[in-house]
Amino acid sequence: MRYWRFHHPHPRVQLQMEVVLLPSYGVPNEQIQPIGGLSKATRYRYLYAYRDGGVERLNTLRFPRQASALVPQRTTLAAHLRAQPPATVAAAAAQIEALTGIKRGLTQTRQFFKK
Repeated sequence: MRYWRFHHPHPRVQLQMEVVLLPSYGVPNEQIQPIGGLSKATRYRYLYAYRDGGVERLNTLRFPRQASALVPQRTTLAAHLRAQPPATVAAAAAQIEALTGIKRGLTQTRQFFKK
């Protein structure tokens, strides 16, 4: 756990490891919250996660993400766009809208193709 406290690539996991590790150094619970900048509920959530799943549970990040409406049609879109490759992202967005009826901006279209 000490290793992951400093070497995990995500700062949220590093903070979780620190919050769980500090009581073993004798730091009182009242001081842990200000050190981590956490609420009492968040500190307890981290402790319960460690109790229930150990270090593996703390290492997993679970950010809620909404699934794209285009995901179910990914294979159809990929086949169509391979057959008729668009020259620009704007052309790709127009083809997607024509095929699915779902309008996406240029940034969202780029991100969809990168996934």
